[in-house]
Order: sequence, then C-alpha cells, then structure tokens
Amino acid sequence: MISSRAEVVKKMIIMSHQKRVPDMAYVQTKNAKRQKSLAAIGTQLNGVMISRISIAGVKLLSILPSKKCERTVVYLHGGGFVYGLSVAHVAYAVRLAKKCSARVLLVDYSLSPGVRYPVALNEIKNIWCDLVKNGLDVSKTIMAGDSSGASLAISSMINFRNQQIAQPVGLVLFSPAVDLTMCSKSYKTNDEKDIILDKAVMGFFVDAYTGVNDKTNPLISPIYADLSGLSPILLQVGSDEVLLDECREFIIKAQTAGTKAAIKVGDGMWHNWHLSPKYMPESSESLKTVADFIADNC
Repeated sequence: MISSRAEVVKKMIIMSHQKRVPDMAYVQTKNAKRQKSLAAIGTQLNGVMISRISIAGVKLLSILPSKKCERTVVYLHGGGFVYGLSVAHVAYAVRLAKKCSARVLLVDYSLSPGVRYPVALNEIKNIWCDLVKNGLDVSKTIMAGDSSGASLAISSMINFRNQQIAQPVGLVLFSPAVDLTMCSKSYKTNDEKDIILDKAVMGFFVDAYTGVNDKTNPLISPIYADLSGLSPILLQVGSDEVLLDECREFIIKAQTAGTKAAIKVGDGMWHNWHLSPKYMPESSESLKTVADFIADNC
C-alpha cells in the first residue's frame, strides 16, 4: 500500500496528465516553455550554487552544494528523447547534490527527432572524455539518468566499455527503457496501472529517436548488449510501470554476466516516481537508497 501523500500526488498527476501520443506541435510548445524557464534560473537555490557551463559544445547546468565536493554525478534527464531540459530536474538535482555531497552536472543533450541515434550518445561520450581529460576523478563519479536519460546512461556505459574509455564508478538508473522493441509483458499487464506511459506513447518516442535504425542494436536497446565488465548498477522502477518486466530482465542479465547490479521496485509506484522527494516518503527513501549506493561506490 502506498502512503497517503503518494496517493495525493498520484491523483494530482492523473488530473493533470493525460496519456496521449504527442505530436510535434505539442513537443515544440513544451520545449519552448522550458527554454523560458531555463533562462529564469538564478545562481542559487536553497543555498546551492547553480551555473551554466558548456562542455564539448553541449550546454549543462552545474549544481554545486559545496566547494569541497569530491564526488560528481553526471545526470541525463528524461523526456522520451524528444523533450525535456535540465531545468525540469533542477529541484531534484539540488536535493541529490546536498544528500550525496556531490556536484551534479545536468546535461542538455540534443533532442529527437531534430537529431536521432547516435547523436545524443556521441555528445555524452564527448562530454565525458572532455571531463576526464580535464582532471575528473572517475573513481569519484557516478552517471545517472531517468527514463530516456537512463537509457542513454546505460548505453553510454556500454559504449565506454566497448571503446575502452574509463567508466564512471557506478550507474544509477531510474525507470529506464532498456528494450525499445517494446515487447515485454508488462506493456499489457500494467497498461492501465501506469499513469504516465503506454505502448502508443512509447512508440512515438522510440520512433523519433531511432528512425530507421535497428531497435535491437545493443546501444539502442541495452538489454541486447553484452553486460559484462560494467561498473555497479542500481536500478529503480515502479511496480505499476509498463517498463517493469524489461527492467527486471535487464538486471538478471547483468548479474548473470558478472556485473554487480541491484533493482529496487517501488510498490505501487509509477514512471519516474523518484522525482518527488519533497512530497512523498517513497521518493525520499529512493533518494536515500541512491545516496547509500554512491557512498558505497565512491
């Protein structure tokens, strides 16, 4: 049973969010609003320093809770590959930075369908290589992401391993889509339970990102990849998500390949439920689990 506060949040999401396949006019309008919000961000929030930076030609937001921070979290936001900006995750990033005593870098990678695979993946690799070249302590760095950002995070980790690039010391995945063929059973069993996603909505996102590329490409659908030789993984997913079964299968496959991997299933939780620690004890517990994982690995 979920908490009473989570029940309130769930009802608010149901009232404000209608599951429907977006069109490009809707995507462009939403992205334009977030661009305006990004421009309005100040240099401080709850005592945390916020600055705009650019690495390898890509814009980022740097969230710094203290000048003495030794840890770094490179965070890739969600948004179905087609919308979303770092601005939508600032409040969560501030909490994450303070809880983990880490600098958080929010990456504004290029969005689809303006660009398709592998543009965003290459941008992330270039950012990572630039950070490492300029002294980033890999042993003190975690990569994290939610939804499509989590998909890009695990694909990036696999890409780094394949190209013999130093990996982050750990990976945190929130509600990742790891099988873009969308063939797992939970697309049917959780179709009514998931208040955010369904197969039709996911289909729009997937087609926008992949175009004519093979959806079983391991760098598009990480569940088809060799998952050996990767840094430790923590994956969190809600029991009501259409992505539930592929996430479970992914973790089993990673463990079988010898990668240290753990999954936390949020009972009664929906897609990206972790983003509300201010309002829900379930999200606060999720953040604590992440902080513990980071402390254990760097």
